[in-house]
Amino acid sequence: MTRVSLFALALLAPLPALAADDLAVPMPTPQIYGGHETEQCGWPQVAYLSTNGGACTATLVHPQIVLTAAHCVPNDETATIRFGERAEAAVQLAQTEYCKSNPQWNDTGEGNDYAFCKLATPITSIPVTPIAFGCEEGILGAGTQVTHVGYGNDENGDSGRKKYVQLSVLQVSNVGEIITGSNGNGICSGDSGGPVMVKLKANLGGDDTWRVIGIHSWAQMSEPGVCGGTAGSTIASSAVDFIESQSGIDVTPCFDGNGNWSPTWGCQGFPIDPQTGGDGSYNAGCATGPLDDFSSVCGNPLTDYPDHDAPSLEVVSPTGNQMFEVDAGGTAELHIEANADDGDGWGIASVELVVAPEDGEMVSQVLELAPYRWNTTFPAGGYNLKLIATDHAGNVTDSGWIAVGVGTEAPDNPPGEDTTGGSSGEAGDATGDAGTDGGDAGGSGEGDDGDGGGDAGSDGSAGEAPRGDGDAQGCGCATRPSDRGRGDAGTFALVVIAGALARRRARARSLH
Repeated sequence: MTRVSLFALALLAPLPALAADDLAVPMPTPQIYGGHETEQCGWPQVAYLSTNGGACTATLVHPQIVLTAAHCVPNDETATIRFGERAEAAVQLAQTEYCKSNPQWNDTGEGNDYAFCKLATPITSIPVTPIAFGCEEGILGAGTQVTHVGYGNDENGDSGRKKYVQLSVLQVSNVGEIITGSNGNGICSGDSGGPVMVKLKANLGGDDTWRVIGIHSWAQMSEPGVCGGTAGSTIASSAVDFIESQSGIDVTPCFDGNGNWSPTWGCQGFPIDPQTGGDGSYNAGCATGPLDDFSSVCGNPLTDYPDHDAPSLEVVSPTGNQMFEVDAGGTAELHIEANADDGDGWGIASVELVVAPEDGEMVSQVLELAPYRWNTTFPAGGYNLKLIATDHAGNVTDSGWIAVGVGTEAPDNPPGEDTTGGSSGEAGDATGDAGTDGGDAGGSGEGDDGDGGGDAGSDGSAGEAPRGDGDAQGCGCATRPSDRGRGDAGTFALVVIAGALARRRARARSLH
């Protein structure tokens, strides 16, 4: 019996590249041996990954990060990520910005078969299943019950249907691989990159939520495409440092980079029963079952650490009282950038850009993820800008108004305002006008792709910012009441660009 990379069979029969609008076209892709077909919206985090050379499985471990195997995206090959129960009907909820494979992988099964793809826009309609990290990994060992999920070949030769199977770990190898396979059940060609899921059982000190503890890598085959023997999966935590250093995105919301308990706002809402599906669809939103509250698996939950301090906010550009020359079309490009940090607090919930034209209605855009940058195009005129940072505890910091002129001198500040900025306060007690100007930050987005940030609250509190559905694209622009007449929010053409990681500090180190 030969050990074969799970992707190998797909390479023998290359698949045609598919455009984003070809979602309804049947795809001859290479399913789990044994097990069960998933219900509608069951294991929603598990996605179908396709490239020009074949097909794999992947897992949403962060709203913008999809985990897979290195041999699925060799040489950083671009991949398309789709969600659904059947490959031929799976839907693309976000474009893939890029994929990165571990350059140390050399097809020798040394526990380094990992890669990731970064999505251009966050997927917020599917609850992520994070990578098991820190003390959570203590559950892994011989006899641990795990669940494989994938789209690969099954025992009948069929493929492209998401299935799952429960098995016990045979051993954890000394090179960092999880070995499974029993009685003809296991993973096969096309399951590559898919997750080894583990439940953090309450009777073992967990909270009955799930984690991704492995990445499907290889399987023993009696002949190509005929599986049923043992298989190896890379330990998922091996990929954390690579993902974070390459993407600038924190994928361990409950831990610092060394595995110490350091919960952030993202350390909550993990699935309790992901295999049970329900009503809905991936386009319109799945009913994905119960989610847990703030995690306390390896220490106290975030809510045990009150956050009364307002976040820091630095406006990098523009500096204020600047005039920008217009181009031949009568417009100017402004690059607006701010840094926001919540220190040891609960983390930044959003940074809002507010634009007040001299003769027009205020408009705004909310960014929920760093970097807080806007590439904007302004028509000639005078403008006042301000940035408002809100943390997850509702504390607010207001930059104050910044005056800029486009093809004209910078204007005065709005009546009763100045450019000193820096006003801040605790939740429900923000000073200055952060309360009134922090309202209605939700936004409608451009077209049907809303990605708004929710209401900040007229009393200065942040509230809980609901996120838009749609396909997780769009700018989240919104107009707001003003005594300056009416303007056109679309005039400013606000565009979000990508950014970098601000790594948090450790908060608590006690383990349960």
